[in-house]
Amino acid sequence: MTASLDRRRLLQLGLGGAAGALGLGLASCARGPGGSKEGSFKQPRVNIPDQYSGRKPVIAWSAFGGGSGEAMAEIATMFNDSQTDIFLDVQFQGSYGDIGQKLVASMQSGVAPDMVIVAEDSQGQLQMQEVASPLNEFVSPETINRLNKVMIDQWTVNGQIYQIPFARSTPVFYYNRDLYAKIGLPDRGPETWTEFLDWAEEIHKFKNPQGDPTPALTSTNSGWYFQAFIWEWGGKYSDGLDVMVNQGGAVEAAQYFNDLYVKHGYGAANVGQDSFNNGFVASGIYSTASLATIEGAAKDRIGAAFIPAEKERAVPTGGSGWTVPIGIERTNKEAAGQVMEFFAQAENAAYWTLRSGYVPITEDATETDIFKNQVAKNPNYQVAPDQLEYARGTDPARSFVPGSGDILDTYIGLIYASDEPVQSVLDRMATKLQRAADNVRPAYDLLMSGG
Repeated sequence: MTASLDRRRLLQLGLGGAAGALGLGLASCARGPGGSKEGSFKQPRVNIPDQYSGRKPVIAWSAFGGGSGEAMAEIATMFNDSQTDIFLDVQFQGSYGDIGQKLVASMQSGVAPDMVIVAEDSQGQLQMQEVASPLNEFVSPETINRLNKVMIDQWTVNGQIYQIPFARSTPVFYYNRDLYAKIGLPDRGPETWTEFLDWAEEIHKFKNPQGDPTPALTSTNSGWYFQAFIWEWGGKYSDGLDVMVNQGGAVEAAQYFNDLYVKHGYGAANVGQDSFNNGFVASGIYSTASLATIEGAAKDRIGAAFIPAEKERAVPTGGSGWTVPIGIERTNKEAAGQVMEFFAQAENAAYWTLRSGYVPITEDATETDIFKNQVAKNPNYQVAPDQLEYARGTDPARSFVPGSGDILDTYIGLIYASDEPVQSVLDRMATKLQRAADNVRPAYDLLMSGG
């Protein structure tokens, strides 16, 4: 109990920001009313359909709308029809940020879902606040061993697993195959960013449908995408919570993209996916999960490739996974574990991947007939699973520090659009990021030490 009280005091330093309301107020209710770990929280309301009456309900809070939301509903029905003991009720709560705010409000009133989808840049903050329950007891070792190791390891602390991957993604390099052919470029992604710079010069000579020089690349000023870039030059956001974004390879990466977008004018940052879909931009950095959307909307043939390498090849994992609040009934945790086991079965993982666009969370999902048949029709679907060989969890300064996303995105935006010296921009970014990281360092250190 002492460690819990210490963390509560430490978290008063502030864990708001990128995770929305995830950062404030949870520590005081993490163990629930009365201080018990389990059984403190009631379930949200649920209406069980007649065909599933008499079953134990499991409430899952989801952030998936649109096509992914339809896929989520389908796989929930598949689970409910696969057995006779549990009714899975998936309740859409809005965006990841919306879920964070609702989770705080709900837990403060003594109510919590049995499982909740949590973005990878918010999960660490839940763990620092003792809100996430260890899952080792509720998901079998066999299933854990089949799940992608990088995704599992990202949220394993001192041997305890706190999140089961579900809707995971990586950045992918998309290119307009028809446009590349007209320009005389190979039908592939560039092997390195150095090679791409040569291609960019040729692409820029080609007139787009508006009669303007064609931008070779677009990417948003996202700290998630930029994580890949700085790794590829041998840099990092941080070592633990010691910020290193203004050193070494991070500076080289930033200089490259400042040159590409500002000095040479070969790219157009933040122009939106529609510009790529309509042939106004030749290449784009987008999420794995965008593949189906892009191919459905693009006027030309689209190719997908690994993010180009430079000194090394690396990509971050993103997206979200299932977390179980620590204060719910043990029997509810056991039931939630059965749901996650079902989601991780090879056929079901493959089905979710093909319907949602997220990467397979298990290697054997790519060996299923439904996945192989899709790849035979469209090889683009094999790119992201193959690229997982080079995947990593993002650096702690991004994944554990509240507000880090806003800090990174702001200064990356300057790198892509400003003539301010890159070193100056990164120094200012590092100062602000380090200040935010220092605010949570005691809680982070306590978590990592097992306290």
